[in-house]
Amino acid sequence: MSRSNHPLVPLLATAAAAGLALYLYKTLSAPKKPKKKVVFVLGPPGAGKGTQCSLLVERYPSLPFFSAGDLLRAERSSGSDLAAVINGKISAGGVVPP
Repeated sequence: MSRSNHPLVPLLATAAAAGLALYLYKTLSAPKKPKKKVVFVLGPPGAGKGTQCSLLVERYPSLPFFSAGDLLRAERSSGSDLAAVINGKISAGGVVPP
């Protein structure tokens, strides 16, 4: 008996088609999550990054705002183990790792 003549072939084909149909139904009918947009504001010291970000947050209050400098300064002053690593890197003139 060849494989194409086996009595289970139609049953397996039907099961595979049903599985594919269920997968497609779940995938296509699932609610779409909006893509998150990330904006980086970069520039040298004194370029006005903070001012521009303040204006953006004022205009769009739901926009979260994080300042890397503010976060690093807060962590440095906390006295934690991570603060010691940050202070060591800055004292050595290195770049603080992410």
